[in-house]
Amino acid sequence: MNGMQALERGDWEAARAAFEGALEDRDDPGPEIWDGLGRAMWWLADVEHAVEYRARAFSEYRRRGEAAAAARLGYWLFREYGTVLGNTAAANGWFTRTQHVVEEHPEGAGHGWLDLARAERTVEPSVTERYAEAAYRFAREASDSDLEIYALAARGLARITAGSVDNGIADLDAALATALEASSVDTVGDALCTLMLAAELVADEGRFSQWNETLEQYMSTYGHLNLTGFCFTCCGELQVAKGRWEEADEWFRGAVAALEKSGHRSRCAHPAARLARLRIRQGRLEEAEALLSEFRHLPEAVEPLAALALAQKRPEAAIGKVERRLAQTGDRTLPAVPLLGLLVEAHLCVGDLDEARRAQSRLAELAERSRLDRIHGLATFARARIATAEGHRDDAEDGLVDALGAFERADMPAEKAAVHRELARLAAGAGQTDLAAEEGKAALHAFEQIGALRDADETAAFLRSIGVRGQTGPKAMGSLTKREREVLDLIASGLTNAEIAERLFISTKTAGNHVSNVLMKLGVRSRTEAAALALHGTPGK
Repeated sequence: MNGMQALERGDWEAARAAFEGALEDRDDPGPEIWDGLGRAMWWLADVEHAVEYRARAFSEYRRRGEAAAAARLGYWLFREYGTVLGNTAAANGWFTRTQHVVEEHPEGAGHGWLDLARAERTVEPSVTERYAEAAYRFAREASDSDLEIYALAARGLARITAGSVDNGIADLDAALATALEASSVDTVGDALCTLMLAAELVADEGRFSQWNETLEQYMSTYGHLNLTGFCFTCCGELQVAKGRWEEADEWFRGAVAALEKSGHRSRCAHPAARLARLRIRQGRLEEAEALLSEFRHLPEAVEPLAALALAQKRPEAAIGKVERRLAQTGDRTLPAVPLLGLLVEAHLCVGDLDEARRAQSRLAELAERSRLDRIHGLATFARARIATAEGHRDDAEDGLVDALGAFERADMPAEKAAVHRELARLAAGAGQTDLAAEEGKAALHAFEQIGALRDADETAAFLRSIGVRGQTGPKAMGSLTKREREVLDLIASGLTNAEIAERLFISTKTAGNHVSNVLMKLGVRSRTEAAALALHGTPGK
């Protein structure tokens, strides 16, 4: 069939033309034509028509008694209505319709597709894994390779979410290897999509490096509605973890732009929430607040909202947000890790060491279960900070050294900088001024390198407090007002005066005045030099 051949080679317009021609030529085109046309429309970013045509195919497959084919489409429609169109009622309706189809026939692959839908309706990883395992058994019995790939990917992601990282990665490796042997481009794309989500959870691109080339080749050949926005977001998260914040900024903004262009909802975590979290770490709090204003209702906004509350010295608000979210999702899975870290910090801010210890113990459990250096470092760092608050200097120092090693192995420069700053404070408290200065300078340099200006300012102030003189920050940065620092950050991001005005909710003329003041105070002649100074501490050439 010409339409199917066009789909497999990624020629979406040719596929649409071929399937539309088949509809005109045949009185009873059959579900394959409707399904193929729906697939072509989906790749052309026309989700509404894709849903319409594939729903027609579902009905035709059901009429012909092809339960597995109908159930697969029912599963797809359930997901599209739930994730893209945001129509929960319609998603539930398609789940029910798929269930009715499956119940009309003996056990087979259709039951597996229904189990995948059941897996996506739960937030409990053990339940997800159980349904995915059932789907995998049906796939093997029916020799349905596509169902097998989806089941392996779902089981792998559930295992990683629960902390069983090695087993989960083994499942994802098997899913991708099977998909690349003989699967449709749709199945390969969805498997890669799951892989990227797993990579974000693990925050270790090395674990998935063997698939990077496959992903890049796939994207350059086909593109993918899921991967266009979602993959950008996950890639941004990986860049944040590695301290490559400029690159992360580009990924997140690209993901936001892709969503705005499509007019669809985010298929997973909204990139604006992730960008807001980065802005908070950069110290650009007003921008973060503006980004979150439209997305405060989203579950993924809880973490940046809590982090923002902490940065604004409102720890009680942060505690409330995190605890409500953990009550919904549980605190024994990898997605809970950043929330637990925030909880430790917030309880330390209010002086509640008992609650801080409880949150840290949950982090330690996840570190032991996952065997990830990243989480081990976070748990050990939290333990060290609690020991510092308790006055146990030796325990605190041991913990910080342990955390530093873990963050070094995980390649997490921002977290390493935070440890150096804590070591500096610990040394200063013991009267070891030279050691405090050495650790503080290491922290300051690292914060400046990645663009964590708020942390850099705080560290520079600490160095001044222990008598370290001279340049402790980028040239002339101290002369800028808070608003001018924000404007400089936006200049460094490449924004025009009009874009700066929009971000800061001021007039373009006022933005221009701020830009002129920034250039004058920094002693530079151009925006390019100002940006280079902000990012690297040296004027551009």
